[in-house]
Amino acid sequence: NIRKKHLVKLKSFWDGENRRCVIRHTTSLEVDYAVKNNVNLARSCDISSHGIGLVLEEKLKRGTILDVNTKIDDDKHEFIRAKARVMWSKESIEDEKGTEKRLFYTGIKFVRFDSKKHEDCLFSYIGGIAGNDPSTEYVHI
Repeated sequence: NIRKKHLVKLKSFWDGENRRCVIRHTTSLEVDYAVKNNVNLARSCDISSHGIGLVLEEKLKRGTILDVNTKIDDDKHEFIRAKARVMWSKESIEDEKGTEKRLFYTGIKFVRFDSKKHEDCLFSYIGGIAGNDPSTEYVHI
């Protein structure tokens, strides 16, 4: 009985529109991403410890694996290199675009970092912006 009640609560929690459980920070970073060695350039719209939101000129299928290289500090030449998986992709609303190109908001989840150093760089970067990010959202995955 208690288990059933818990599962009902859990299902309603997970069926929401946003299902993130980490804080996302609005940020615009330069990101190189590669699908099967075809390298493209994108900008981020937000970042968290689990993934990054990108604005792309192409719609990628859910589950697509990417090689991602995110520049977090041009002066220090710091970057985050990781494998990531496309979790969702949707076309931007006409008003948001401000351009004739079709743009797609794409959420990717970090799967594996190239090294502990890259993972540490991500957490250090997020720690640095977390304290002064007025657009921080507490949303659920």
